[in-house]
Amino acid sequence: MNSLAPTVSRKPFDTRRIRPYPRKPKKRLERSKVTIAAGLTYRDGVILCADSEMTLGDSLKYRQEKVAFATGGKLETVLTGAGDEGFMKMAWSRILEQLAAKAEGINRDSDVEKTIDEVVGRIYKRNIGALPREDQYGSGFTLLAAWCIDGLAPCLFKVADTRLQPIIGFTCTGMGEPLAKYASEGLYDPSMTLPQALALAAYVIYVAKEYVPKCGGFTSIVVLDRTGIRFDWDREIYALESYFHSFNSSVKPLFLATADESLADADFQRQADQFLQSLQRMREHKKHYPDLDTFDPG
Repeated sequence: MNSLAPTVSRKPFDTRRIRPYPRKPKKRLERSKVTIAAGLTYRDGVILCADSEMTLGDSLKYRQEKVAFATGGKLETVLTGAGDEGFMKMAWSRILEQLAAKAEGINRDSDVEKTIDEVVGRIYKRNIGALPREDQYGSGFTLLAAWCIDGLAPCLFKVADTRLQPIIGFTCTGMGEPLAKYASEGLYDPSMTLPQALALAAYVIYVAKEYVPKCGGFTSIVVLDRTGIRFDWDREIYALESYFHSFNSSVKPLFLATADESLADADFQRQADQFLQSLQRMREHKKHYPDLDTFDPG
């Protein structure tokens, strides 16, 4: 036998088409996102607030209310949050429904905590957990929940994933969280009055809407205290946002003048006096802000 004879392969020829390029990656499911929400405790109660702009992907934007509440009876409840819109609103609906069914038997904050924990845990396990692995990332949500039982002191909780955390102070969640936290530093005080707390709540959402992409629309604010829930703050919010814009414009020259040691004392005093006069005009303007019946916020 000739050892130099060519060797014939017995392996059958693979006739399948050879893929010239890698497989196209699976497109992740696009879901609507809630972008900024905040909550704070003040001297007499709790405030929850949010913007109204929803985002789907990188292009579609629309406006929708982002604060849910149930009032009347023994238990008053307010919910907001950020993250996946569908799962978050599913949690809102189930929490409010179950609390309404149990209202007469709820006597302690721990009863409400247990209901929220069960609802959120079930959604993460049965709904989010059932998604394809590539769609589970980014489908979570964070809740801010406040409630008041039978005229007792209201309480505020943050529910991140499935962890409940009591809040005494300021908290926020969503895309605008870093800037909102920065805006609140140095301004928050637990002994704030209601007008002061309203101003801080409106300010942190205003800053997020101004400077964070995908935050926008109108601002919703809900107040919960021992007397119940109050939510009709539209005129106050529009007046405050007008004040914030005017204040930022007026304070810039004085801010720079304070740092300029070469500026004569008389010139600095003149700018300080002008700023004080501007503050007085802004305060008067807010007092006499147009009524909503004749005012168009644009």
